Amino acid sequence: MKYVGVDIGGTKINVVLIDETGKLFFQKQFPTPKTKKELLDEVVKTLYLFPQNDVRGIGIGVPGTLNKEMSKIISLPNLSILNGFALKKFIEKKMNKEVRLDNDVNCLALYSLWFGHGKTLHNFVCITLGTGVGGGIIINRALYRGRGNAAEWGHMTLDLHKKGRNGEFEEFVAKPGFSSAMKKEGFSHIDGFIELEKKMLKGNKKAKKVVESVGRYLGVGISNVIHCFDPELVVMGGGLAHYGDVLFNAARKEAQARTFFPIPPIKLCKNLRHGGAIGAACLFLK
Repeated sequence: MKYVGVDIGGTKINVVLIDETGKLFFQKQFPTPKTKKELLDEVVKTLYLFPQNDVRGIGIGVPGTLNKEMSKIISLPNLSILNGFALKKFIEKKMNKEVRLDNDVNCLALYSLWFGHGKTLHNFVCITLGTGVGGGIIINRALYRGRGNAAEWGHMTLDLHKKGRNGEFEEFVAKPGFSSAMKKEGFSHIDGFIELEKKMLKGNKKAKKVVESVGRYLGVGISNVIHCFDPELVVMGGGLAHYGDVLFNAARKEAQARTFFPIPPIKLCKNLRHGGAIGAACLFLK
């Protein structure tokens, strides 16, 4: 039996088909459409590509908060076109398949638990960097959701002197954080994140300084999470987690300086590209 996983992000949507061993049979990725109708149409069109008799269920990860029944979206700060939408019911009606819905980083945590760095661990956390910042928590080899929306670390306040969301964690380390740091170092708006990485890998000092600057703020947030959960591991994911050792070394140094006991390993997700989507399919694994 096979399972579909859908990872809906603010920038892109990734759809996979796996079996219970995590073997990947199909993958499709496409930019997130700008309107609700276009987004739903594109997702449903992709789901119809699969042989329906072979699909046990469809897991979907979304970047935000859900109701207690994990059936309806409450708020997606970086994808507001889906706010208040009963996505589970909609897809079940369209596909005539059981659908399970969860936060996207909870899905990444499940991927790490079943097939990634957390396979042999009992307690760890996940943090993703992308359009925003997300979090996931595994306690005693089970996903911890709180009342349904635990680990929304992107909205931790790091600077109380800034109003609204401008003082939140994700404003310093997600896309806004990288953009702000790039501007300070004189990069123009046409210097995108891929170009920044290329320059960093070529030894450009300003590019390295940008990534290290973001890494220090990342370390501040990681230190806060460590003090709360004392995890065995911090798994990093998301589209902006690929800056590697330059980013993580700065984060480790800052986190350790702010933590009074040894910090756990900080590792990049084992499958950065498909981990979230595979994790959504893992909502069906026992």
